[in-house]
Amino acid sequence: MALPIRAIEVARTVHDTSPQTLEFPEAALQTFKKGAFVVFNAAGNIIEATDDASLTQIVGIAAEDGANDPIAANSRTTVWIADDDTIFVASLTNTGVITPTAQNLIGQNFGVVRQLVAPFNWSVDTNLAVHLRRVVIVDLDSRDFPIGTPGGRVLFMVAGFFRKLAATS
Repeated sequence: MALPIRAIEVARTVHDTSPQTLEFPEAALQTFKKGAFVVFNAAGNIIEATDDASLTQIVGIAAEDGANDPIAANSRTTVWIADDDTIFVASLTNTGVITPTAQNLIGQNFGVVRQLVAPFNWSVDTNLAVHLRRVVIVDLDSRDFPIGTPGGRVLFMVAGFFRKLAATS
């Protein structure tokens, strides 16, 4: 049985603590959904990422829906910060279509993609010919066994180089 593409959420943290969350002002008219990859726009306001190019500086994952406020910076949104402690969970796709999980995915880097139909959830996408590597799979979600379940979820971390709030040298 194929599983639906679910919204990204926090699975756990490496150190068994609460995930780091911060609130940021939203750009005007933001309609992103909880579980969306978010980045800063040029004014420093939160917006949903749009493509691989915008995913070079990932702030994190929206912990709530965008407010759709017509005035920029009038509303704030909570973000689960992409850091070296937070492990997220997402559905697995290939070119945006659900695909089976496999044990050999653990430790591999993949891209992410936003679904083009409602509810517009994001997923980890294995098609490297289309999407640039932004995340690393660290485990399979035990709720979606047996291994090989189409649309099963994977646990992932955002690769350090692509985290906006990570320190790099």
